[in-house]
Amino acid sequence: MRKRTKRLIVGAVVLLALVPAALVAYAAAAEALFYRRHPPPGRLHDVGQGRRLHMHCTGTGSPAVVFESSLGGSSVDWYAVQPMVSKLTSACAYDRAGAGWSDAAPLPRDPLRTAEDLHTALGKAGVGGPYVLVGHSYGGYVARVFAGRYRSEMAGLVLVDAVGPETFERIPTVELHWRQAVRDCRWDKLRALFGVFRLRGDSMTYVPAEVRPITDGFFYSRKLQDDSCGEIQAMIGDGRDQVRAAGSFDTLPVAVVAAGKSDFLEGEDWRRWQEVQKQFAQLSRRSSQVVAANSTHHVQFIEPAVIAAAVSQVVTTARGGEPTAP
Repeated sequence: MRKRTKRLIVGAVVLLALVPAALVAYAAAAEALFYRRHPPPGRLHDVGQGRRLHMHCTGTGSPAVVFESSLGGSSVDWYAVQPMVSKLTSACAYDRAGAGWSDAAPLPRDPLRTAEDLHTALGKAGVGGPYVLVGHSYGGYVARVFAGRYRSEMAGLVLVDAVGPETFERIPTVELHWRQAVRDCRWDKLRALFGVFRLRGDSMTYVPAEVRPITDGFFYSRKLQDDSCGEIQAMIGDGRDQVRAAGSFDTLPVAVVAAGKSDFLEGEDWRRWQEVQKQFAQLSRRSSQVVAANSTHHVQFIEPAVIAAAVSQVVTTARGGEPTAP
């Protein structure tokens, strides 16, 4: 009887040890299969340290428009906006380190490191300045830091429902949310390691159905969870000082696209969010703002033409002409 009990205990221990290993193997195999089925549409460029960034460029002309995505976003986020913009000029969507088809990178992943990565990738891709950076949400952090770091190479900025240090100063609720996200990060990384997101069928439901299988595949990956955690920490930490150090942009053309509807704030917090969007327009003496009346935070999926029109305005102004629709 004792031998049988001992065997059962040993068997249970072995089983408990095998299940996590099997889950890790499952997640790794599923992730590898996903990337085989969905090859990158653009090219991978070496940015040093054995790392590559994916960049997909279309169209021709100057200034070059470069799209910077939100936390957890990728080059695919711009699938509807990029074709519109590429009718006007060259347009490049890329994946930050750890996102989309790009390789992972060591932490921390603050906006300055990301801006330097992007500048290197643009050089390797043969995409010269001047640049118009389009930053959505956290992408606004990176766009402003890039513009401050490489000011002489800039032609304009477009901030799409962006966040900045001003957001956290005016809306404590948002900061509390992201501080909780930092605490949750370690669990999200474990969930990705063991394939929990994939097994549960979690989905980025705000993404249109035609590209959601790709964006979900990115979301399931461990490298994205690692990098997103690093970016969240930077956003509420050192990244704030980096954005502040970038300062304002004098006469650089700046367009602000604000969401007209809220999907995560209400009441006074939503009113303050809208005020912060107006405040971004004060970053330059040549600025404008438009409200995407039918959109919540991810404007690029709901009203891509509004963003394309704002980009067109900045590009045409940078060229010294009158703004025209794309």
